[in-house]
Amino acid sequence: MSGESENRMPGAGERVAVALSGGVDSSAAAWLLREAGCRTVAFTIRHLCGAEGEGGPEEDSLGGAARVAEALGIPHHVLDAREIFRDEVMEPFRREYLAGRTPNPCVVCNRSIKFGVLLREVLDGGFDRLATGHHARLAGPEGGLRIRRAADLSKDQSYVLWAIGAAALPRLAFPVGGLAKAEVRRIAAAAGLPAVDRPESQDVCFLGTGDLPGFLGEPRPGPIMDGAGTRIGTHRGAACYTIGQRKGLGVAAGEPLYVVETDTRLNVIRLGREEELFASAAILGDENFHAPEEEALRGEVLVKIRYRHEPSAALLRRDDRGRLRVLFHKPQRAVTPGQSAVFYRGDTLLGGAVIDAALRS
Repeated sequence: MSGESENRMPGAGERVAVALSGGVDSSAAAWLLREAGCRTVAFTIRHLCGAEGEGGPEEDSLGGAARVAEALGIPHHVLDAREIFRDEVMEPFRREYLAGRTPNPCVVCNRSIKFGVLLREVLDGGFDRLATGHHARLAGPEGGLRIRRAADLSKDQSYVLWAIGAAALPRLAFPVGGLAKAEVRRIAAAAGLPAVDRPESQDVCFLGTGDLPGFLGEPRPGPIMDGAGTRIGTHRGAACYTIGQRKGLGVAAGEPLYVVETDTRLNVIRLGREEELFASAAILGDENFHAPEEEALRGEVLVKIRYRHEPSAALLRRDDRGRLRVLFHKPQRAVTPGQSAVFYRGDTLLGGAVIDAALRS
């Protein structure tokens, strides 16, 4: 089915690969595609670097996906992406944190793995589309498809899809993006899918039950400084902290203090009052536009600077060095280097970029 719609979906007879994690969203997506008459085949990505058959969360996920595919009566394939996931997601995540930035690995995984390695695999295999369980919508006329925020805004995942190449959009589908999460669960339950009671994953998948310092390597303690340059405590490693953090600082003070600066080169963190966390603008890099850039730079946009951030009105501009800047109408709290700034007009995703620096004045 083509043309303008609330959420562009494949039609009967189309050959569709569905990225099946074994969770309720991708399982319901696979069921919807099968019921729509699509020739549906499931693919599950093996991305963690443990040995096959050693157990753990990924083996549970692979087994769960296989059970869902069996229940649906559709073929199921496993794509081994462990090496590229390590090189393009895990190691850059480690480097960014050690450089004092706070990256979003889901953005990189979507660009490089789900809509990179997997998309190439399924297109090379002759499939018409790749479908996923993301809560986002795909709408617009032929030649002008755009990702839109999900119907259930509390579950919207368009924020982590900004780095996908715009050329890929006509080959994608998000079957559950027009549904409320409760409706997705009802579909899975009515279909008797084994994923219906599976809890949602909330953490960085490759950290597992381990903590961030353990993943980054042996942390090196260093000084915690106040705004006057006085040492007021000792941290466990500057890379283990992020802008805006208040808990776990181990510093007693007469007023609430927050991490306002991290310097991994000198291994120092600085604390300050909450008002020091607010920035009126930010310098961006590594940008990717789904709409023409001139459209995004023309007029007001809404910008999200974190996954759970309420979109804020702003302007996008190029500075005299050609760098992209976001100028917030109202100063925003904890604008954090390494995180994504994602641009919308209404509910339509225009593109996004990585925050390189916050501008507080």
